[in-house]
Amino acid sequence: ISWPNPQSTATNIQLSVTDQENTTVKATWSITVSTSGFKFVQAGGSNGSGTLASPYNSIANMAAGANSTDIIYFRSGSYNVGTAGWVSYPVQWIAYPGESPIIDMNDRELATPGNALVYFDGFVFDNMDYTGGVGYSGLTIGCSNYNTIRRNEFKNFSNTTNENNNYGMLKAMCVDTQYYNNVIQDNKLHDFSGGNAIGSLYHQSKMLIENNHIYNALRQGS
Repeated sequence: ISWPNPQSTATNIQLSVTDQENTTVKATWSITVSTSGFKFVQAGGSNGSGTLASPYNSIANMAAGANSTDIIYFRSGSYNVGTAGWVSYPVQWIAYPGESPIIDMNDRELATPGNALVYFDGFVFDNMDYTGGVGYSGLTIGCSNYNTIRRNEFKNFSNTTNENNNYGMLKAMCVDTQYYNNVIQDNKLHDFSGGNAIGSLYHQSKMLIENNHIYNALRQGS
């Protein structure tokens, strides 16, 4: 779906999808174009207000200054998650067009809020070692629907414990109810040991896992 010349508003937009069984589903909606709710992060420099001209300079400052529903654009650079675990700050992150920001996981798990709409697109997630006590995986999707993890690279994950089999660079950890329509698409997952590229996916229905490249699974302790 493309919109070459977006205007301030558009109404009565209709999308029609037909599958191989000739079943057609239609949806109609309106769009309002606005710069409201978009914030920016750029590594280095002084901390700003989150605008394109005056971006936040770290994940910590973004977490302190942005609203939980904001969509965050990351410029190139390396960003450390610090001591982040279960988070309440925005989790709709997009790499700035043509750039590949690096998220240093700091040997920790980055777990999204249970009811948040998650969108991660275009990042390199690195340094996800688990040695006990700070998390079971790299990125954990919370308990919600319509989450999207696409066009990212996950690398350098190792687990040296034997506590359970949930470990992975990606996982969905919900045990209370069923969740739907989550997407893991067009990612690279590589260089991992003592765990899995994709860990446990609890209570997921109609989930799309497509076109992911998984390689360099190393032996335990190697």
